[in-house]
Amino acid sequence: MTQERTDIEEMVETWAWGSFLKSHGKAKLEDYSISVNWDKLKTIADKPEYTKQIAQAKNNSQVVYRSTFLNSLNTEQQHAFNIERTTTAVATTTITKGYTKGVSLGLSLSVPGDVVSATVGFGYETHVDNVDESTEEKSMTWSSQGTVSVPPRKKVAVEMEVTEDKLNFSFKTKVKMMGKVVATIRHHKENESVMVVEGNIADIVRGANLRKGATIQGRTVVWEIEGLSTFRFGVQQNTEVKEER
Repeated sequence: MTQERTDIEEMVETWAWGSFLKSHGKAKLEDYSISVNWDKLKTIADKPEYTKQIAQAKNNSQVVYRSTFLNSLNTEQQHAFNIERTTTAVATTTITKGYTKGVSLGLSLSVPGDVVSATVGFGYETHVDNVDESTEEKSMTWSSQGTVSVPPRKKVAVEMEVTEDKLNFSFKTKVKMMGKVVATIRHHKENESVMVVEGNIADIVRGANLRKGATIQGRTVVWEIEGLSTFRFGVQQNTEVKEER
């Protein structure tokens, strides 16, 4: 899979080091460390345009609860059952085009309408932290109550089965980035800050002369984002009561 991603952390570090050299003259980068603070930077993602991929696998079902009731008497028995079990809904997202902040991203994307209409498990947003593969898990609770009749000298089983669906999407969106970043340069030997620089992200990206992937609109950088998302979640429960031999 071809990936076109710009590391803006590396871009900011290059800009900060250039600022340091302008004010301090010659220096060796290996003698220093650069840390970037993103607190003053704001990102806003447009609503993604999702394209549903052709399903390659059938729905998967799993038994999440099973209990048996044995009647050793000559009269019928009644047993009440109250089942509550939890499954995990999983959203996995990979960014194939856009930007990174080192290995992190910190991006929120709206969930596809097909998923929202099928389950409440994910809510309306999913969070993408790692560009290579970001996984978010949400708990889903399933419950069932009832009464089972067990004939004399018989055994009856109660099972709860949950059916899961898996939906795959590709997506495109745009992310608006605005604000400032702060870079702190420290000398390894003295372990102290020697310079702090602050700059507007639009000026930094403009100075990097990017050929593609982002456009600058005034003080805002607009990134084109593409990626892949997979959503796996429970869609149906089935409680079965059956007599066993």
